[in-house]
Amino acid sequence: MAGTIVWFRNDLRLDDQPAVAFASAAGEPVVPVFCWHPEGAGRWAPGGASGWWLDRSLRSLQASLEAVGSRLVIRAQDPARALSEIAKATGATAVAFGRRFEPWAVAEQERVEQACRAAGLSPHAFLGNLMFDPAEIRTGSGVPYKVFTPFWKNCMGRQPPESPRPAPKSLTPPVTWPAAVGVESLGVRPAIAWDAGLAATWEPGEAGASRKAKVFL
Repeated sequence: MAGTIVWFRNDLRLDDQPAVAFASAAGEPVVPVFCWHPEGAGRWAPGGASGWWLDRSLRSLQASLEAVGSRLVIRAQDPARALSEIAKATGATAVAFGRRFEPWAVAEQERVEQACRAAGLSPHAFLGNLMFDPAEIRTGSGVPYKVFTPFWKNCMGRQPPESPRPAPKSLTPPVTWPAAVGVESLGVRPAIAWDAGLAATWEPGEAGASRKAKVFL
């Protein structure tokens, strides 16, 4: 059966999530996947506070997916390999994901796209965390801006971003769910309870972010 893998990266949400919207539009199976592979980030690998955020954000995403009849497939391996294996196990024919712009993440994305094409999968990249593509916001000579005001004017002179897309009310599951590991097995949660201050002031996950956005607006 055809379907689409949604590769979650640092965009752990369902609301206004273009990769999820694309995958669910056809009504075919959707396989949500998160790959934990800090080795790929090299010297930019996440630290303890980032691990605390990730642990809670993944648990929040799991709950959101379960509420729409789905689940999160977590793999502790290189995404290029993991996504190919999951596609073979589920019959998925495409992979949708959000773009990132850190140098290591760009290299990771290129490897994933190459692996997808080699496996006969169609990769679909979306601008899920920014209003405008950084590659398009350039000076007249084609280089990035160094001064804010002309950068802002360039943005404001462009077509406005699309309106936020609501989270799907349901997601079609695959016939067979592929093998996965639990969040706890990733080892990102602090072994020593130094995180009480974070927990008292910060609510990771989509619901907490939505509430903060409303307060800000």
